[in-house]
Amino acid sequence: MGQVSKIVQHGLEDEVRQLARAGFSRENIASHINHTHNDVQVSHMAIQRFLESNEVQEIRKELDAGTDLESQLRAELREGIDEQLKETEEIFKIMKKALKRIVKEGDDIKTIKAAKDTLSAIDQTVKALNTKVESGYKRFANIQKAEKINYVQINNLLIDISDKLCDNCRNKIIDMMTQKEDI
Repeated sequence: MGQVSKIVQHGLEDEVRQLARAGFSRENIASHINHTHNDVQVSHMAIQRFLESNEVQEIRKELDAGTDLESQLRAELREGIDEQLKETEEIFKIMKKALKRIVKEGDDIKTIKAAKDTLSAIDQTVKALNTKVESGYKRFANIQKAEKINYVQINNLLIDISDKLCDNCRNKIIDMMTQKEDI
């Protein structure tokens, strides 16, 4: 088992989680902790490791409760992407109308500015979409970590149980586990 986090050692788990939920960056959380708790020095990487570990633990609880997190995540991403695409379409329609009107007026400076504003607005929606996809990817990776931890724990439990079984039963379980891992 790894080293206990300074965050856990000093009982700062709830404070770190609260700051993360409030939207503070990892760097800002570390800075806040370091300034408000003179006896503690934590890095942003320690904050990141703690929050990732915390998220994996929360995911494991949901998996244990039978929640289909992968389907939920796919649905959330689909919904977020659809929403972002609709917003992009709406921005494009509005800016296209404005651009047509400006072109009719014959003002080249306004035309260039409107085109620049259109590109900027679309660029912002693309960035927001990329952020959603990246966030979904990280969450999916954490779901996989949690599933792997559960799988390892199940295997370890089976090994512990097999130690108490007769040789014939133990061999059957080992054969079943080996076949499952080959799939």
